[in-house]
Amino acid sequence: MIEGNAPPLVDLEVEQQGAPARIVFTDAGLVQVIAAVRDPNPKDRHRFDWSLTANRLVDSGSGGEGTFSFDPQWLTEGVYAVNVRVTDDGVPAATVTVEVLISISLPEPDASSRLDQDGDGISDADEGKG
Repeated sequence: MIEGNAPPLVDLEVEQQGAPARIVFTDAGLVQVIAAVRDPNPKDRHRFDWSLTANRLVDSGSGGEGTFSFDPQWLTEGVYAVNVRVTDDGVPAATVTVEVLISISLPEPDASSRLDQDGDGISDADEGKG
């Protein structure tokens, strides 16, 4: 049992087009990272600080204080870190920092039945993504 203020528990959920994702595509629209907060102290309110997030990711501000939203269309492929520091208003205040890694990928090539991008004589549709 904890006496006094207990720190909040925070999970970061990543979504693109409303679906959970850890690999997001540059052409698939806005990405949202949602801080899901559970606090053993039910009356606590929370402040969110996203400033430790990778500098290349710019919050569009479209999701409210507990959400970090960004458009990946101008980003290069790679892995980017999104960090949030959540502080409650208990006495004394408790803070927790959480990180999620997101992989940014370029659009998937069209696997039409006519394309053979690797030149092996088997169409991309028949060959599959492997």
